[in-house]
Amino acid sequence: MLPPMAFPSLSWMLFSCLVLLIACQKRPSGFLVSVLSGAEASFLASLVKVNLNAYSNIWIGIHDPTKGYELNAGGWEWSSDDVLNYLAWERNPATISNPGYCGSLSRNSGYLSWKDYNCNERLPYICKFKN
Repeated sequence: MLPPMAFPSLSWMLFSCLVLLIACQKRPSGFLVSVLSGAEASFLASLVKVNLNAYSNIWIGIHDPTKGYELNAGGWEWSSDDVLNYLAWERNPATISNPGYCGSLSRNSGYLSWKDYNCNERLPYICKFKN
């Protein structure tokens, strides 16, 4: 586990895939990271590039609990219940023929864009903590 990183009123911890995802929720005010702006996306991309760039995908907290039943990929939401106003899809999830219903940061975009990925894959992930 790497030390917490700071961003205005928030902090993050990067984990390898050996740690269970539940670790985010076990910590006070912790959850899988939600990316709420371009500035936050750039900040996270810089952290990942320095600490986890050996991985092609990194879990974030966006997912589609409706598994595609909402039209035009309208079922996507943050596991933290943050409002989904900022979008950075590498490819629109509604156009993917074999969707995974979970989101990851993609190395193809320098970790700035999201990729719809199979939820059952074991990947490193980022926890976000509200201060």
